[in-house]
Amino acid sequence: MGNNEVLNRSPHFDRIYPGKYTYREDLTPVHMAAVAMENYDIKFKEFLSGGDILVAGYNFGTGSSREQAVTCLKHGGINAIVVGSVNSTYLRNALNNGVILIECPDFIEFLRSSEKQSNPTYKLLHSCQINFSNSTLEYGERNFSFSSLGHAAQDLISAGGLENQIRSSIPNAP
Repeated sequence: MGNNEVLNRSPHFDRIYPGKYTYREDLTPVHMAAVAMENYDIKFKEFLSGGDILVAGYNFGTGSSREQAVTCLKHGGINAIVVGSVNSTYLRNALNNGVILIECPDFIEFLRSSEKQSNPTYKLLHSCQINFSNSTLEYGERNFSFSSLGHAAQDLISAGGLENQIRSSIPNAP
């Protein structure tokens, strides 16, 4: 999964999607992606290449209850987010938008102890391989376990989010 794994050090407290863009209806998905994390690291968008896995710290999404905090990352090409822990509202928004979110604190602790970086965002040394059948994340020569995604979460992700899931269940829906 992903060819560009990016570590962003625990962006929380509403830094994922700046509030000044919340009620702007004129923003395209491309512009939403471009402003993701601008309150945290203005260079964040330079790391995105599509099909990425975002790796972050603890309490990810705290203070970012709006749906745009998920969709801006999705529009930027983030396919999965791996965190130490996540705010429950953010997790629900991620699943409702078809974004995979995995809590794997052992992996986050390993990165903190082995990859000493001072930059807020950087590309990881190795790529991550996520194996959903055995709930493991492979990084370099190491494997880390995470809790498996439940059936409801898997269904939402497979459908591409709640809106798509509902649309597919309605006969003759557009």
